[in-house]
Amino acid sequence: FNVRGLGRNDLSREEKDFYKKKKKWQPYFDKFVNLCKFHCCPGCQDWAWSPHLSPLAHKAVILHFNGRLKPSKVSRRSDAPAKPPETPLSDAERARREEVPMCSCGENCVQECAGLWWKYLPKSAG
Repeated sequence: FNVRGLGRNDLSREEKDFYKKKKKWQPYFDKFVNLCKFHCCPGCQDWAWSPHLSPLAHKAVILHFNGRLKPSKVSRRSDAPAKPPETPLSDAERARREEVPMCSCGENCVQECAGLWWKYLPKSAG
């Protein structure tokens, strides 16, 4: 199936609640998201979750990178699993992380979405 929004910077409360209700959101994912503070959609500060985290990316057949944070706009990224950030985050680190969409790579695994995209391109492309 198609997983879309992999270039977004936030996740609405309703989306996260929907994933939880359908048992698709793992508690592990909560370690990677905070209420948006710096790079939020209009009216989303302290309401939406950021960065965007796609909890179904590891099951997708088609990855759709819609959103303003396209992987082609950044340098090559690793597809290695990410470690949960140490807390508390500084404002600078939190602002940086809000612009790095994350994708599931398993039930207790998260990686940068851009890493999935770069994985399928030749090394000469980036």
